[in-house]
Amino acid sequence: MTDRFRQERIKNYLLNQFNLPAEQIETMIPGFITSLADHLAKLEEAFHGGDLEKLGRAGHTIKGALLNLGLHECADLAYEIEKKGKKQQGDSELERLFVTLRDTLQPYLQ
Repeated sequence: MTDRFRQERIKNYLLNQFNLPAEQIETMIPGFITSLADHLAKLEEAFHGGDLEKLGRAGHTIKGALLNLGLHECADLAYEIEKKGKKQQGDSELERLFVTLRDTLQPYLQ
């Protein structure tokens, strides 16, 4: 999946879901990407710091941002991270979820 395709996917979702003009979507995308990068940084900080409570909150926040962009598969990963964080389940599955989400989102953030 190319970077252009990824951005087009988000644009098409916003257009279809919210019926926004293409020009408005074009101006909104950079802000969405910046916000997504900030949320991912907070998630990564909580993960590497071992703060499962903070990780759960960060997972919840990024899940909402991903749903707003139509990135449902990534939102599902964030939801699983959120649940594990809230249940204080820091295990290898949590690491796998985090790494998968981070690696999947990286191309969107470039």
